[in-house]
Amino acid sequence: MTGPQSARGRRKTAIRGPVGHVRVHASNLTAVDLPEDTGRLYPGNARGLKGREARDVGMKPEELSELMQTLDDAWNAGPGSPLWETFKKRHKEDVTVYWPGQPDPTKGRHNHDLEAVEFFKTFPDNHLINRPYKIFFAAGNHTCSVADFSGTMKGPMKMGGGKVIPPTGKAFHMEFCTIATWNDRGEITEERLFYDLVGLMKQIGLS
Repeated sequence: MTGPQSARGRRKTAIRGPVGHVRVHASNLTAVDLPEDTGRLYPGNARGLKGREARDVGMKPEELSELMQTLDDAWNAGPGSPLWETFKKRHKEDVTVYWPGQPDPTKGRHNHDLEAVEFFKTFPDNHLINRPYKIFFAAGNHTCSVADFSGTMKGPMKMGGGKVIPPTGKAFHMEFCTIATWNDRGEITEERLFYDLVGLMKQIGLS
């Protein structure tokens, strides 16, 4: 919403949303002027707020950036580090995480923690360059980050059906993208991870 009301008079304000594009006087706006389904636009509705109240709740881009960077600081520190608790608490208890090559998403903080620990067993030196990211931006309650990502296959890799691939000792280097949806408590509710899985397998000698 643009053009707030001025003490000197009434300005016309454009509202864009699910109901289309209308123009009204800012002085006439109240919470009920906004559609009931503003939860799709304003994360504040997670608290049961409506209209203009909901719009004003939520985090600024710099706050989301700090949440994401400290999450990746914790990832880089790895399991067993005091920072790992930050990695866990950045994800909502019932978070949904989408991985490349995984037919179904991972459900729940506990399961995501388990798979992250397994990843570190295979690539114990893996590291994301998050200060600074190559690309970072935030819009609404979403963040998108792109970082250089590298590591070495120093441990076994568990595959489906109980198959285990021994370590190759070969390294990988690529870009890693995370698109996250956050609630107003600073927790990720949905996380979409993107990287070149085929390229990674080639670089570590498995294809």
